[in-house]
Amino acid sequence: MKKSVLAIAALTACAGMAQAQSNVTIYGVLDVGLIKSTGSTMQVAKGDYNRLGFKGVEDLGNGLKANFRLETRFQPDTGTTEGNGQRPLFQGRSIVGLSGAFGAVKLGRDLTAVQDPASDYDPFGFQTVGTLDAVTGNYMSDTSTASSGNRFSNAVFYSTPIMGGFQVNVSVASKEPLNGVPVVNANPYSIATTYANGPLNAMIGYERATNEDKFWTVNGAYKIGPANLMASYSRYNRLNSFHDTNWLVGADIAVPTGAVKVGYGQIKPENGSANKQASLGYWYTLSKRTMLYTDVTSRKPAVGSTVNAVDLGLHHTF
Repeated sequence: MKKSVLAIAALTACAGMAQAQSNVTIYGVLDVGLIKSTGSTMQVAKGDYNRLGFKGVEDLGNGLKANFRLETRFQPDTGTTEGNGQRPLFQGRSIVGLSGAFGAVKLGRDLTAVQDPASDYDPFGFQTVGTLDAVTGNYMSDTSTASSGNRFSNAVFYSTPIMGGFQVNVSVASKEPLNGVPVVNANPYSIATTYANGPLNAMIGYERATNEDKFWTVNGAYKIGPANLMASYSRYNRLNSFHDTNWLVGADIAVPTGAVKVGYGQIKPENGSANKQASLGYWYTLSKRTMLYTDVTSRKPAVGSTVNAVDLGLHHTF
């Protein structure tokens, strides 16, 4: 009897130790809404990327940890994976790595060093109708990098330890064609330096594609009372072709029931007129994980008529 009790106690202790050393988290986002824009009928659509993810950390001792993260995207109205089967199962993220006093290194597929923090400088954050594309211009796309959706595949990602509020992040992908683009001139890479200290948050970054298209950006955010003020300036240089300059200003203002968001941005070709966008939104907090949102936007293209749009959606995280 004593031996049985001792055995059970030992197994319980070991299980407790294992649980303390490692953990796995299941998380996700569900977002569905209605969108109506000029010249189109009302549609059921998403304001954010719906996703299901798994992430975990194992304590290896002496400050060293093993990390992994898998994230897939799907269409909530049909349950199918995003991209009509043209993208990887874990298109959001598929990484494994180590972290410690040296920083963190990851291998696999993830957001690039520049694209990962980009949404911090758009008051609308994720892809509602109000989102201001002037932050990234959606330039580093499937057809111009060894990536999809602003990600690198078959890549190495490194982040330094945070020192005095500064951190350097670097992403380098393999030199290979993707999505029918045969021209591969160089390894794509992305580098960004971020700074966070009190109310100030800033980022400067540079990214080069496989065909040597180049993108650089400077971003800043400063919190004053309930308002988080944001600004971004970026330039995109397409090899042997056009150059675009884009910028935005905006604010995310906390109110007792949620947040009011406002922003204005422009994307201007080197030898052309600017595309302009102004947006206003109100996001109502139902709980820590659930909110209702509505946004209105007006886009004035350099050529053509103004397009106005409005959305109403429900956003839930778990």
